[in-house]
Amino acid sequence: FQDLTEVAVPLLLVGIGIVVLVGAFVPGPWRRPSVILHDERDRAAAERGEAGTGWAAPVPERLGIALEGATDAEIMVTFGAGRLGVGAAAPGLLVDGTYDGGVKAEKAGPGRVRLSPPAPANLSWNRAPYTWQVGVTAEVPLRLRVESGAAEAELDLAGLRLAELRLRTGASETRVTLPSAAGHTRVDVEGGAAAVRFRVPEGVAARIRSSMAIGSNEIDRSRFPRTPAGDAWESPDFATAANRVEIEFRGGVGTLSVR
Repeated sequence: FQDLTEVAVPLLLVGIGIVVLVGAFVPGPWRRPSVILHDERDRAAAERGEAGTGWAAPVPERLGIALEGATDAEIMVTFGAGRLGVGAAAPGLLVDGTYDGGVKAEKAGPGRVRLSPPAPANLSWNRAPYTWQVGVTAEVPLRLRVESGAAEAELDLAGLRLAELRLRTGASETRVTLPSAAGHTRVDVEGGAAAVRFRVPEGVAARIRSSMAIGSNEIDRSRFPRTPAGDAWESPDFATAANRVEIEFRGGVGTLSVR
């Protein structure tokens, strides 16, 4: 019995440690603030960044970084667990938006910025997943890189002058609306256990290549028929279209959808 205890107790402690770490970084219904908003005094305290009696976190952080006359832009968004939305920023801004959970912005000159979550002060069962609504410039040609973990992401890029999108995802679901009038856009995607769904606006041509270990390709073949060589799906007018996207997808276990 003593030998069994010597083995079981360390294993139990290791298991508890793993659960705590997963609980800190993976969203789920069990990880919510342990108290609720009771009254307007608590709401006022939240707006001041204070705890109050029934509010476990401050209001979302707001961010606005000026374009500063940049003629092109490069933005990197590094996001862990939670919900991520990306759309167009207000005129004159490189990035803006609201960041529930906080944000760290690192500038590298005009038109260059990296957004990432701040380092957590501690690990807590009560820390809610991050929820970000990110605005990025629609005024200049843009190279956008998005890296996400266990996340649900919605990228509305329809109005952007997007030259390049590089997307790296983990165990996630990502929906992307591609630009409607950006000229030539390149899209490079790497996914783990991911579902990635693209919407190509009407009037935009596309070429799609996909390779994955286990998964499925759900391609609208009425718009993007298989090429004679069988190595891609492509709009009949891809070579001459004024607005077109090239999608390269590499995945482990997942689904690629293009409509």
